[in-house]
Amino acid sequence: MKKTKWLSLILAGVMALSCVTGCSGGGNSGGNTNGQTTIQVKYWVSGLGMEWLNKVIEGFEKKHPEYK
Repeated sequence: MKKTKWLSLILAGVMALSCVTGCSGGGNSGGNTNGQTTIQVKYWVSGLGMEWLNKVIEGFEKKHPEYK
């Protein structure tokens, strides 16, 4: 039982560190001059195609015009 508890704690720590290091983007490097904030989305096409992602992006841009 102790082994799984320690393994869970280590795994949670690794996940937290990966989120901190992976999510710390920093700044707007897109060179926008029109006042919009650029959000970069990383994705992997794995058989679902691009239609769903394009719909999500379109809906987000309609709801939040201050982001590009």
